[in-house]
This record gives sequence, C-alpha cells and structure tokens, in this order.
Amino acid sequence: MREIQLSFPGNEVKKSNELARAQIKGTGIWELRIIDLVSSVIRKDDPDYKEYLIPAQGACNSGRAGGRDLAQIDEACDNLTQSNVRLPKAVVKGKAAGSGFTYYSLFSKISYDKGYITVEFHPDLRPLFLANKNYTLYSLFESLAISSGHSNKLFQWLKSWSNTEKQKKIFLHELQDILDVSPSLRERYGNFKARVLVPAYNQINSKTSLRYEYHEIKKGRKVEFINFIFDKELREKHLAKLEKEAREKKLAKEKRDTKQQLKLSREALPCFKKYEAAGACPDDQGKKCKFCKSFFWKK
Repeated sequence: MREIQLSFPGNEVKKSNELARAQIKGTGIWELRIIDLVSSVIRKDDPDYKEYLIPAQGACNSGRAGGRDLAQIDEACDNLTQSNVRLPKAVVKGKAAGSGFTYYSLFSKISYDKGYITVEFHPDLRPLFLANKNYTLYSLFESLAISSGHSNKLFQWLKSWSNTEKQKKIFLHELQDILDVSPSLRERYGNFKARVLVPAYNQINSKTSLRYEYHEIKKGRKVEFINFIFDKELREKHLAKLEKEAREKKLAKEKRDTKQQLKLSREALPCFKKYEAAGACPDDQGKKCKFCKSFFWKK
C-alpha cells in the first residue's frame, strides 16, 4: 500500500501556459480552486502516480472552511471526476505527435473525506504542472480572492500572456470556449459582457496585482475579437481615448438637447401666448406641451 504524505499548499501556483490557457469543462470556482491547490503542492522530485493529501480548508480564501464550504468542496471533487481538459497532442506527447487534440480527465483519482482532499493525476499531465519554461506563475492567495469561476479562469488565461505580450487579441467565440460559458450567455454579447467580462475586470483589477484593460473589435456591427491590454503605456492611452470619447459623447448630447429645447421653445411660445390670459391650456401630453408647462407656465 502506498504511503500518502500530507501536503500543505505553497504560496504560488505554477503551471504550463498551455494548461493555463486550456479549456477545462465543467469547472466552477471551487473546482478551479482545488486545481490551483494541487498545483501549489506538486514538486519536481515527486514520483509518478503520487497521491497528494491536502487540507480542504486551503481552498477557502479565508483559510478556514465552514460547513457550507466543505459541502461545496465535496461537490466540486465529485464534479472534477467528470471534468476534462483539452490539450494539443504536441503539448503532452512532443512536437512529432501531430496537430490534433487529446482529452484528459484532469485527475485520475480524487476523493474528499473529513476535511482532506486526496488526488492523483495522469503522469502525462505532470510536465504541465512542472514546466521549466513557458509557464504561468501567480499567487495562490490572489487566485483564492476571486469569487467567480469565469473571473478565475480569465485571470489564469490573462496571466499566461501578461508577462510576454503587451496586448493579446482573441476571437470572442474562442474566449467563450476557454471560459466554458453557457449557451445562454453566448446568444447576446451584451449579456456576456455584463455577466462575465465586467465582473471579471472589476474583481481581477481590485483583488490581484494584474492590471489590464480591454476593448471590443467589431466586424460590421458584430463583436468578433476582444483585445486585452497589459502594457501600462498602452493602457493609459486606451483610458485617455475612452475619456475623450465620453466627453465628446456628453458634448454631443448637450448640443442635441439644446437644439431640441430651442425648437420646442419656438413651437410652444405661440401656444402659450394664446392661452396665457385664460390661465390654463389644454391638457395635452405631447413634447411641446410638456416643455411649455415646465418652462413657460412655471414662470
């Protein structure tokens, strides 16, 4: 019988860029936290098929697991038995393996009992957690501070590019695949932005050390790409552009409003003079009459 040694989480999560960018189906925030927890305990001298015994409370951002947290961790362990990761064959078998993809169950074994998680993963995936180059490194505590599965996965994907790229453009549908977005959030870009991109931007920029901006790139009226900006100078230029556009939009609205008021004033004045002596005018709810009552009659 193999001996299982208790492993305590480290401060950092290290994984290959390919794994950080991979689509992992069926993962929410607790599943992603457990994966990061395992990533933080793996060491180079660990043997193949090693089982890792990890305190479950390490998956909680407070470091303490209550009854509800433990129930969610238990459910997440069950979900991870059905989760799979899609990786290019060349990543796990070498460049000669061709251009296809291989699907792996992320863990060959995972169990939860009395506050402890026991995991074992396929040896083919071991290099993805111990990459010596082209790897993604981030703080476990920053990852745990993020409370949304979509936000956490986007954080990992962004971290895999932020140290080597000034900005990164990705097809919208590819990003949605990586984030494992539900069909209901894919139907309208506005829903995807409001429910995924905006909350992720707020959480990542406020709870981690990563700073980024993003904007849409359209083909016609349809959003085709999302461009993420990491470089500080480019971010500042992007924000300055947004501020300029907001000012111009505000000025254009003020100009339209002023023009509309002048038009209504010219139309309403003769009507006001007609009924001024009577002290009242017909009860009409048109724009002209509303303007007349709020501007002329109040005086």
